[in-house]
Amino acid sequence: MPVHNRAWCVAEAIDSVMAITTHQIELLVIDDGSTDDTPRVLAEAKSRHGSRIVLLQHPGGNNRGIAASRNLGLAAARAPFVAFLDSDDLFLPNRFDEALSWMQTHPEILAGLEPYELEDHGQLTLEKHLTEFGTDARGKVDALDAMLTKNMHWTVPVVTVRREAFELLGLFDPKFSVGEDTALWLRFAAAQSVGVISSDRPVARVRRHQQHSWTSLDAERAWLVFFDALLDAIGWARRHPKLVDRDALEALRRRLRRYLVETLCRPDLRSRSPVRAWWQAVQKSPGLVLDRAVLGNLRSMLGRKQAA
Repeated sequence: MPVHNRAWCVAEAIDSVMAITTHQIELLVIDDGSTDDTPRVLAEAKSRHGSRIVLLQHPGGNNRGIAASRNLGLAAARAPFVAFLDSDDLFLPNRFDEALSWMQTHPEILAGLEPYELEDHGQLTLEKHLTEFGTDARGKVDALDAMLTKNMHWTVPVVTVRREAFELLGLFDPKFSVGEDTALWLRFAAAQSVGVISSDRPVARVRRHQQHSWTSLDAERAWLVFFDALLDAIGWARRHPKLVDRDALEALRRRLRRYLVETLCRPDLRSRSPVRAWWQAVQKSPGLVLDRAVLGNLRSMLGRKQAA
């Protein structure tokens, strides 16, 4: 659980984990350089729950960002399975009732997903996301197709991961201030290592509010987060041909092409953003240099900017 200046909610998040007594759980809380009352709240939680909570921080108490904080927690993790909870979300009491036994009986799956509740500014709904898709006989779901063609993602609190998966597929990339989870999950999806745990009950409550990290993003930055995640996934896939087959790599390239064309067509993006996006895309997928649709929309975008 990474936390930065969340004194108003982190105690509730911690208590939701500590309420789970049916399994042996070690909660690693990473204080990412908080400057509010968060350290005191964490110390009080530690005094209440003792060795079940491990408090961590970056050297010097610095603020390193959510990706580096997740990685610090992973470096200290000792259990064979890892789960994540953001400091403004909650685990439900049944969080691990199905996940651990299911993962143990599906050793080829690196990450298992379950449903969750979404509390959007006080309005509660049930979100199933990838659990709505069919799985094969091994429990795997085509997560890559869901992410690339159906714009479906999964949220951090509902994924249970084998700890060794991070040695195989890599850690969270610190260059992402938001969307670091999407970038990493694209790797899991490309490696065809995602499964859906056979449960219809939500296991977490994900909360959206005015202080949420995505709320403050402008439309351009939010749009480019997934573009950056695609670039990262393609670069990683090209470096790991034994983990990602040709079909998965081609699917990533096709989605990058469509996303690039859509980026070039957006009139609300600043002039340098589409050009930079084009340059970054052709570095990862050189075939786009001669792509007619890409070139045509690049010329049209530059013409619009000149006319303006």
